[in-house]
Amino acid sequence: MDVTIRKAALKDMGVIQKLNHELFLDEQRRYKGTLRTGWPYSKEGRKYFLKALKGPKDLLLIAELDGKTVGYIAGSIGKAKSWRNMKKMGELDNMIILKGYRRRGVGTALVKELFRWFRKKGIRNATVVASYANVKALDFYRKHGFRDMEIVLEKRV
Repeated sequence: MDVTIRKAALKDMGVIQKLNHELFLDEQRRYKGTLRTGWPYSKEGRKYFLKALKGPKDLLLIAELDGKTVGYIAGSIGKAKSWRNMKKMGELDNMIILKGYRRRGVGTALVKELFRWFRKKGIRNATVVASYANVKALDFYRKHGFRDMEIVLEKRV
């Protein structure tokens, strides 16, 4: 299996939005119906992806197998929280691999390329946020060196 990882281009916007929409649909159950599943196609969603495509502190990568887009990863560089002893941190903002292509090295290839980009930009620490109930994603991130650092709790009031 030879996966091709490349920087996303504007022509990829539609497939990226579609993949992100699938991610939202999958996460909707875990978020108890509080996600705007149409967000990837909204004005805010489009603006987010355009920034991810073109921003100097953003990276959007596409994974292809046999010419078919099977996943993507979005990462960014931002200001670290004031209580951290670093000025900047990377963040793996979101990623998805189509279900039929998971556990075949696609996600690992995307993460490795994102980490390479972070190091090239002088970033030594990165974060990722995943829903607590998404055990497979949490296991994947831990396998790639992420450690549990914070827990965010939410309550309907």
